[in-house]
Amino acid sequence: TTMDDGRYIRSVEEYKEYLSKPVVSANVPKAPEGFDFDGAKSLWEAKCNICHTFDSTKDAFKTKYKKTGKIDVIVKRMQAVPGSGISLEDADKIMIYLNEKFQ
Repeated sequence: TTMDDGRYIRSVEEYKEYLSKPVVSANVPKAPEGFDFDGAKSLWEAKCNICHTFDSTKDAFKTKYKKTGKIDVIVKRMQAVPGSGISLEDADKIMIYLNEKFQ
């Protein structure tokens, strides 16, 4: 795995440290004051576990989308899946939660 600065991860410790860094996606707005993070987490759990469990995809999410800061890409991709039930408003809330709180 290559880190954001181009260096390679050479040990398990470096990999764990890399994964523990917060996700920051420039394409996701900051949460407004008073944002309901608990509600957004519940929404994420309800909507994003319909087609798959998050446990089955979290490693790919953390490495591929965390590394590139593309939380918006994966949420919008899942929103576009027929039957996802993820509205534009839902997607925004989910992206904010994943961007600011998910580790």
